[in-house]
Amino acid sequence: MIWFLLACQPAEVPQAGPEVFSPPTAHVGHDWLFSAERINRIDLEIPDNSLEILAAQRRFSYPRDKAMAWATVDGEDAGRVALRLRGGLGSFEQLDGKPKLELDFNAFTGERFHGLESISLNNRSYGCTGMHENLVYAAYGQAGLVTSRTGHAQVFVNGQDYGLYVVVETQDDRWLRRNFNDAGGNYYDGKYYVSEFWVHWVDFDAGRDDWFDLEEGQDVDFADVRAVSQAIGESQDGMTEELWQLVDWPQLLALMRVEMWTGNNDSYGHGRNNYRVYFEPGRPMVMVPWDTDAGLIDEDEDSEGGSADLELRSDPQSALAEPCLADPACRALWAQAGEEVNAALSDGALLDLARDYQSLLEEGVVGDPRRVCSQDAWDTQTAGLVAYLESRTASP
Repeated sequence: MIWFLLACQPAEVPQAGPEVFSPPTAHVGHDWLFSAERINRIDLEIPDNSLEILAAQRRFSYPRDKAMAWATVDGEDAGRVALRLRGGLGSFEQLDGKPKLELDFNAFTGERFHGLESISLNNRSYGCTGMHENLVYAAYGQAGLVTSRTGHAQVFVNGQDYGLYVVVETQDDRWLRRNFNDAGGNYYDGKYYVSEFWVHWVDFDAGRDDWFDLEEGQDVDFADVRAVSQAIGESQDGMTEELWQLVDWPQLLALMRVEMWTGNNDSYGHGRNNYRVYFEPGRPMVMVPWDTDAGLIDEDEDSEGGSADLELRSDPQSALAEPCLADPACRALWAQAGEEVNAALSDGALLDLARDYQSLLEEGVVGDPRRVCSQDAWDTQTAGLVAYLESRTASP
């Protein structure tokens, strides 16, 4: 992984790439921002004092400092925003590279942008297709799971072209209201921590319940998380009734099946990473995917490699997966989830979406001044990705 990341660091940065953003559109709601049919333009004006704050951020700096900037989105003034650098071990880049960003619209003004509190701008740190992250989010949604919507934007910082970004819908209180009957529950991020250059993964029943980050909801001293961990610990000789009741198992098993179908190994099932959990009042816990940039890509290949040979691992290994797969009844649900997810994802919709992205993104990916992907690399990886989706698409 390390050599792959080093190989992807931007070299000498030209001033500009081709203008690939779409003409401005009507800003009704926010579906236009998360569209597979257009590339929006986002302009950020960052004053010198804010540039100094952002330039001081490092890969292992937590929490990351926010800085004030002014944003224009598809020609509409979004006013003052709080800007911070995102990303961890695999995707962090500094400001002079191609940084992963978060735009917080209401931090200074208290006002939202078309109802949005913030958006994430992901830097496409893996691969050259420009579409695999979007397709993995779409796969979760097609399987009937709660997920984020995505789009694309060409980003300019103080007039300088920063190239093509993936726009990801932030999972905030508005997002909870849109996806759940009751948005008054607790929403946690299961992110890892780095201490003295050691990575510590956050999972249930690992003595790290208080390492989960509360994103939305009330501070209950992690009582809801601890209840799940305790039930796992009591399920060594088979799933207890309490564990059956605390977790939405059909939902969780479907999520891990999508992880496997897309080769998204940097996720909960195999990596105990890039996941969030929601405790909706009166209902069992559900898991939500986040940061899907490792899916539908072959990380063992170099920049000229393809995505046809994904690393499709077998049964997941995580605190929630292990007691389930050791229990005959839960194991049967796991097999059923495999059949249902395969049927849901094999109808050709993901393949059609990938082909649509091919024509939309080629010029922007190949011409991105901050993430140089040759035409040959884009051709090879995109063809490999399409070939994989073709191989998983059921014949009519």
